[in-house]
Amino acid sequence: MKEQGLLPSANHYGIMVDLLGRGGLLKEAHELIKTMPMQPHAGPEKAGYSSLLANIYASAEQWNDAGRLRNVLDSKFRRCSWVESC
Repeated sequence: MKEQGLLPSANHYGIMVDLLGRGGLLKEAHELIKTMPMQPHAGPEKAGYSSLLANIYASAEQWNDAGRLRNVLDSKFRRCSWVESC
């Protein structure tokens, strides 16, 4: 984007973090968050934090914790990625 003269917004960074997290690249997602030129945000009602934490639990094979968080998210939010734009 930068090579084309476009500045990524916080939402663009959120999409990339979402994609990296879903791909199991949690260290890369964390590095991207730390290097963002703006303050990161999780979107509506901190659903992003819960989703990321559920992914971390799943990557650590803590299935009960991951499932518990996913159930909370399913009950509160319609599930989709940032790319799908709910």
